[in-house]
Amino acid sequence: MPRLIVLWEHPATARPEEVDLWARGQVGKLAADAAVEKAVLTRLEQVPLGATWYGWLLELDVSASNELADARAFVDLLGELRQLRLHPLVLVAARTAHVETES
Repeated sequence: MPRLIVLWEHPATARPEEVDLWARGQVGKLAADAAVEKAVLTRLEQVPLGATWYGWLLELDVSASNELADARAFVDLLGELRQLRLHPLVLVAARTAHVETES
């Protein structure tokens, strides 16, 4: 099952509570899509990735990443993030390897 990962910046002019409410509403719309098996939204602490500081992480376990890419809620979310200049970054993790650690 592919996992879609979406990162975006925290808007400088909005309160965290406002962004949290908006993001939860958007994720709720995405979670209603049949292609979405699981949706997890996480507010990140200051984590630098290159020159961009991402404030939000959305993980979507999907039945097929190409189905979700065409879904109206996903297209709308990315459009709003771009319009708000939050620089969304979308990644697809096709496979996950679990690594055992020695204690």
